[in-house]
Amino acid sequence: MHTIGLSYFLEDNNYLAIPTGAIEPCNYNADLQKTVGLISLKYAAYQAGLGIIGKNTLEFESDPIMSKNPCKDSCTLCISNCPVQALRGSEFMDQQKCWNYAFGEENGGE
Repeated sequence: MHTIGLSYFLEDNNYLAIPTGAIEPCNYNADLQKTVGLISLKYAAYQAGLGIIGKNTLEFESDPIMSKNPCKDSCTLCISNCPVQALRGSEFMDQQKCWNYAFGEENGGE
């Protein structure tokens, strides 16, 4: 389900919903000299009860790198469901296809 479909579903069930992606909508903030989202996904997640806002200056010990692949050898779910066939089944993907799709050059994007 795309974000707009999810938003319609939520609104049909009497919830306020705003479709937004991780990339757009956003504006350039000249004071910060950064591109910032119109909606803070961090604060939206906090308000939804999905976690807390932490302090980015804390030192954490990293987890060990995974030694086993969590996917079954025969699984191709991601590869077969990529809308632009950008996944190749290796450690690399066709980033140009993904970029074109994400930013609207192919099939409307987002």
